[in-house]
Amino acid sequence: MKDRETTSLSGDVRHGALRSIASRGLSAGVALLASLLVVACGGGDSQATVETAAASTREIAMAARAATDKTPPQLAILDAPAKTDAAVVSLNGTASDETELRNITWVNDRGGSGAAKTTGSITNVTWVIAQVALLPGFNKVTVTVTDKAGNKTAAITTIWRGDITPPTVQVTNAGTAAAMALTGLSGSAGDNIAVQSVTWVNSLGGSGTASLSGTATAANWSVASLALQVGTNVITLTATDTAGNQTSTALSIQQADITPPTVLVTQPGSAAAMVLSGLAGTAGDNVALKDVTWANSLGGGGTATLSGAPTAGTWSVAAVPLQVGMNVITVTATDTAGNQTFTSVSVAQADITPPTLQLTSIGSAADYVLSGLAGNAGDNVALQGVAWVNSLGGSGSASLSGTGTTATWSVPALPLLVGTNVITVTATDTAGNRDSAQLSIVQADITAPTVQVTNPGYAAAGVLSGLAGAAADNVALLSVTW
Repeated sequence: MKDRETTSLSGDVRHGALRSIASRGLSAGVALLASLLVVACGGGDSQATVETAAASTREIAMAARAATDKTPPQLAILDAPAKTDAAVVSLNGTASDETELRNITWVNDRGGSGAAKTTGSITNVTWVIAQVALLPGFNKVTVTVTDKAGNKTAAITTIWRGDITPPTVQVTNAGTAAAMALTGLSGSAGDNIAVQSVTWVNSLGGSGTASLSGTATAANWSVASLALQVGTNVITLTATDTAGNQTSTALSIQQADITPPTVLVTQPGSAAAMVLSGLAGTAGDNVALKDVTWANSLGGGGTATLSGAPTAGTWSVAAVPLQVGMNVITVTATDTAGNQTFTSVSVAQADITPPTLQLTSIGSAADYVLSGLAGNAGDNVALQGVAWVNSLGGSGSASLSGTGTTATWSVPALPLLVGTNVITVTATDTAGNRDSAQLSIVQADITAPTVQVTNPGYAAAGVLSGLAGAAADNVALLSVTW
């Protein structure tokens, strides 16, 4: 809206010359215009009053600036959707100029154009485009503001017209978790135009695409099986429509560790002196190993030394005591969830431990007989027998009583010979191991020799001739006298 004002001018004119001009609140251009009007009214001493209408100081100043204005106006689009499913949208914004705005127009590269409606002053306005028709796809709308000097500024907004309504997705069957897998997960999905896909992602790893059935706008989806990891599996299901709009939902499955660890014997060790040395191997687990232990089927057990855990390590046992027989050494790996895996190694251990033998009673010797020889015998496995041997001749077996590992033995009567009888008593176990003890008995010769007359001879002339016979001794004859 332009201002109107009335300005009074006065002056004295003599001989067509301007004597004086009194100007109040006027610019130099208005004052010059007023002086010309006074001259036109004639000379003399008359007073001239000129009323100037619709020629305010601001309008004249703007007119002067407009003639040399090279500065483009300012333009801003304040509210424009990036995408919409509407066929018509409205736009609005602001514009300003140093001198005077002329108009604001718009054009859509897909078709349609017009002028914006403005409110405000000639230098600063807000503008509205009530209706911009859109075609499906991308619409590039250019808004242009022009000032009085013809300077222009344009702003562009690109609006995509299409489906912006996201699909829906629901889980109707959470499935069944077993053996580290979720089976039977299913649900529904819908869209105002068409569902393109339903996908799943596991927060602990793994992803895939669900199977779809039904219609494009009302579909059913299913996942036959998806792998679970130990821990909280957050399964996110995302429905996507043909326009790329998405909606997600999620469910959580807690999966315990049910995977047993692994254990291998890589070094069976060596057996010597009833000990298996250097038993070693490897162990691993999907989460964490707790320990590796060993147990001997014939007795004994312990914990292996573990290194390199928690998921992959090596284990070793410095020494495993062995027992006589088949030692089945079972090695067990246990993880932090209590899952276990076993492996074993078998070591046959022969009995290399000799039995023990003691003489508790050496008895008494009489009439070439040692009576009451007795003692104890024992073995780690089993005694087979106790026997005796006389160095001067003779041998036999002792009588045993007791268990296979602890017994008493006795020899009721052991023949002695004249001389030093070295009696060796030997205990033998079932593996053939032996232990012996000795005692010495000196037996004197108490047996008289024998003598016989085999030829009484004949007597003649006071002489017995031909007397003869036989003599014997258990040891040795010394002489025969008469």
